Amino acid sequence: MKGRKPLPDKIVNIKGRQHYHRQRGVKTADIPSGIPECPDNLDEEARKEWDRLIDILDPSQIITEADRATLAAVCYHWSVWVHATKQITEHNMVAKAPSGFPIQNPFFPIANKAFDNMLKCLIELGCTPSARSRVKVSAPKSAENKKDRFFS
Repeated sequence: MKGRKPLPDKIVNIKGRQHYHRQRGVKTADIPSGIPECPDNLDEEARKEWDRLIDILDPSQIITEADRATLAAVCYHWSVWVHATKQITEHNMVAKAPSGFPIQNPFFPIANKAFDNMLKCLIELGCTPSARSRVKVSAPKSAENKKDRFFS
């Protein structure tokens, strides 16, 4: 399929329809928002990231049980990136090959790939600065409406 990926109606409504006069939002299944369960296969570092992201994403009510795999992927790649960057910090960016020649630390491409994969998932969840800049958030409505003010 050529062109931009169609956005779900919920995202189009949040961002504001004025930017999408040609593109209609995609009708999606109504999946109730809710916090998905953390997968058992994530390590401790990934679980910490899971808890942090859930605390950030839950108030927006965009996250659903269907987003579990994407969240798990973000957390897994975060964990891989953290472990790889620790190895790079401990052993430097340049290592010695068995022949004695300096080579790039093998953890460097692992860290780069994990970061790229994590970033792709974060963009899908709207967790990067550029993704957030496209989301239009309205001010919370006051509890008091015109009718209540009239009768009080």
